[in-house]
Amino acid sequence: MALCLSITSGLLTTLASAATPTPQRTVQVIEPDAGPPVDLPVLPLELSRLDLFLVTGPVDGAVSDAVAPDEQVFTAAADVFFAFGQAELSERARTELNRVATLISEASLRAVEVVGHTDAVGSDADNLDLSGRRAEAVRAVLAERLPGATFTARGVGEAEPVAPEQLNGADNPDGRAANRRVEIRAVR
Repeated sequence: MALCLSITSGLLTTLASAATPTPQRTVQVIEPDAGPPVDLPVLPLELSRLDLFLVTGPVDGAVSDAVAPDEQVFTAAADVFFAFGQAELSERARTELNRVATLISEASLRAVEVVGHTDAVGSDADNLDLSGRRAEAVRAVLAERLPGATFTARGVGEAEPVAPEQLNGADNPDGRAANRRVEIRAVR
């Protein structure tokens, strides 16, 4: 069973699919006052248990938060945090990471894992290197602000996409953008 919960401008949307969905399957999402309906892909998820997270974030998608009882997951959009093909953090990234560090500290979370991701454009080796350097850049800033926490940082390149980069054989720029990200998982 695949399940996705999202909250957008106060609207709760639930997408569920059969046990063996395909990425080509879409679900139509309609949000009042936001324009025409949008078809979103349903991606397969293997769930051994159901964890519910409250996901929030700014409209530009710089950082979204997922909150569960003993952990928080922050997903940083690489397009906002880094210049194309680079691992140097933008000023906006530093501001957002200050906010993330404050939330982690206030929740008394002590173990932080930072994972860098890329899209599939470029070689596997280059993407793996870039994602690792980006994860390390984020880890370094958070470590300055959270001296009592333990950190790990790693890059996985294009190995763990969250969105299809092609739909019906055509390029999907929104999918590639969603895959370019840094995830910060903080636990007690």
